[in-house]
This record gives sequence, structure tokens and C-alpha cells, in this order.
Amino acid sequence: MKKSRKTNPYLWILPSFICMSIIQFFPGILSIFMSFTKLDVSYVRRPFEAPFAGLGNYSRILQPGTSLGNSFLTSLMITIGFTLASTILGYLIGLLEAMLLNQPFKGRAVVRAVFLIPWIVPTIVSAFCWRMIFLRDFGILNKLLLSLHIIDEPIFWMIGSNAFLVIVVARVWASCPFIMISILAALQTIPTEQYEAAKVDGASAWQQFRYITMPGISAVSKVVILLQFIWGSGEFTIPYAIFNQTPPKEANLISVLVYSNTFSTWDFGGGAAVSTIVLSIMLVLSVFYMRAAMRPSTDD
Repeated sequence: MKKSRKTNPYLWILPSFICMSIIQFFPGILSIFMSFTKLDVSYVRRPFEAPFAGLGNYSRILQPGTSLGNSFLTSLMITIGFTLASTILGYLIGLLEAMLLNQPFKGRAVVRAVFLIPWIVPTIVSAFCWRMIFLRDFGILNKLLLSLHIIDEPIFWMIGSNAFLVIVVARVWASCPFIMISILAALQTIPTEQYEAAKVDGASAWQQFRYITMPGISAVSKVVILLQFIWGSGEFTIPYAIFNQTPPKEANLISVLVYSNTFSTWDFGGGAAVSTIVLSIMLVLSVFYMRAAMRPSTDD
């Protein structure tokens, strides 16, 4: 009886462990192995016979003089900027939405449901919608700005520096509902007595927000911000769906670089090395996420 109690939990998680091993663990290990080889199209049918490259792929990536190195450094900086901008804007907008929807008003449930639409719609669908909005000649945005006489001629939104703005807007729109609903749940755990006592003591709205609201949602905010940073760093669908396989350098995120370098130039070893570096960064961020997620329970 005691033996079955010890083994039953492992038997329950065994199917999930097998699925995770097939889908994630084994491909991850294979990718790390590939990053140390000169695997290209000539060795696709026999990848384990590819010549050993050592740290050659990593030196190409981290060396600014090479084409892959220049692309990687540029893409890394674009990805960091994209992640920071989309996370900060998404959090601020999601916080505002949560505070508005936390107030009692008629039809609040319907409004909450409407605000969840960007989260419900598949990312690929929303990305194509944003592509149609930002088109130069047929896009809704240019037609609206022209009709309002804000601009004199259509703007190239998906070329040059504007391309960065396009992916940030699309990412913020898709991420706000998750941030909103997470913060809204945290807001509803704050006792109303605290606000009533603060009003009696003469606290202003800003003081209530600073000393009651923000401390009350700080634990959830840390987890949400870290999650958005991790998800934003690995964003692939939005830039790929909007710009196809070759986005402008201002929108060439690291995930798209890995894909294009692997399947366009058939440099599987270099692409695997880039993905391994990204994996290392994600692991570091995951450690911070786990610490932030576990801190509330340990404090209790």
C-alpha cells in the first residue's frame, strides 16, 4: 500500500513527461548538438555525420565582422527594444483597463468580455488584421488619416523605422487582455476597507493608488511583467505573419532570424547556435520568473 502511494504520482505524470520529452526535451537536446556541427543541406539525411565545428558557429555569431554576427547583434538589440516597449506599454494599458473594469457600472460584464477578444483571437489572425490595417495603399489607417486630413499622402508603415512600431502595436494589442485580467483578479483581493480608511484619513486618489493599489498588485505585476518579457523575447508569429519571411531589419526579431537563417540559407548549425543562445537567455529569465512566482507563497 505504501509502495503504491509512492509510485502512483510518478505514474500519473509519466504520460505528460513522455509527451514533453518528445515535443520539447529531445528537440532541444538535438538542437544543442547541432549547434556544435557544420550541419547544412548536404547532411540533412545524415545529421549525425556532419563535421564537428566546436565553438565555430558561436564565434561566427558573436563576431561582429561576419554577416551572421552583424545580423545577430542587430536582431538582438531590436528584440530587446521590442520586448521592453511592448511589455511596458502593455502593462500600463492593461493596468488602466483593469482599474476601469474594477469600478461598478452597468454592463461591466459585457465590457469585460469585449476586452478579452484580442486574447481569444488567434495571434496569426490578429497579425494578418494588423497587416491589412497598416498597408500603404489599401490600409485602413492611412485611409482614416487621409480622410481626417492629418496626413497629405499615404505613409509606408511597414518599411524602415515604422516597421518596429507596427510589431509593437500588434504585440501590445494581443497582450493587454492577459495583463488586464491578471491585475483585475489582484485588485479584487484588496479589501475595500483599506480605501475607506484612507479616504477618512484624507488620502488623495494618487496616494491611495501608490500606497494601497500598487502594493496590493505588486506580486501579480512582477509575474505578469516577467511572463510578458519571456513571451515577447520569443515572439515569432507577429513579425512573420505581417512581413512574411524577410521582415525589414527594424522588425527582424531573433526568432525570425533563427528561422530564416535555418531554412533560407540551410545553415542548420548556425541557426541551432543562435537558438541555443536564445535558450540560455530564456533560462535566466525563467529563473527570475520562478522566484517571483514563488515569493508570495513563501512570504505567507
